[in-house]
Amino acid sequence: FVVVAVDHTGGAFSTTLADGTVVRFDDAAFGAGLNGEAFDRAIRSIGETWTQDISAVLDALEAGDGWASANRLDLQRVVGIGHSTGGGSMFEFCARDDRCAGAVGLDPWLLPTSPATVDAGLDQPLLGLFGDASYDFFEPDNHEMFADLLTATEGNDATTRHRMVTGANHVDFTDGALLSPWGRLLGQDKGSIAAHRAFEVIVAEVVHFLDQVLAGVDANPPDNP
Repeated sequence: FVVVAVDHTGGAFSTTLADGTVVRFDDAAFGAGLNGEAFDRAIRSIGETWTQDISAVLDALEAGDGWASANRLDLQRVVGIGHSTGGGSMFEFCARDDRCAGAVGLDPWLLPTSPATVDAGLDQPLLGLFGDASYDFFEPDNHEMFADLLTATEGNDATTRHRMVTGANHVDFTDGALLSPWGRLLGQDKGSIAAHRAFEVIVAEVVHFLDQVLAGVDANPPDNP
């Protein structure tokens, strides 16, 4: 598997552009100070931008732009994997771009996924991994939207899998969980699960999904307690 990690300008802590310009995280784009419908519109706008980012990166790779020539990559079988806002954006990417062969959401936020996609579902296999913590700004709406997407995707005869990682919180699906063993006590959005244990579960689930979707390996899914 070849992994391409996309740095969404304004969505990363810091992004350095080709001309040396440094762009910091854009609080305003993420709805800082907004509420209700205005906040929802801001997040859906991010989802629209990030969805286009992914397709633009694939277009560039197909054109031979960057570190890998197009003939070294099978860009017609791409699995989109995203965390939080990136997860919802990847679902939208897979609904729009035929190069998507499957989608993985790591504690995904469904607000960046368009209502039309939630209702219609995906035609590709879908894996959703969630922490079991609740968030005032996520739940129950987020899981209800994911349940609708899951049901619609199954109705399209696509394979789905939905797993909860016990003791995991939002940051446990990122490298941020490794910053400090005391992160949870210091107010970090981390759950009670050990960071490395969370990674074991997540990696096992994602690699199994990739084996199925991209390599055609017919094996039983991980049996994680």
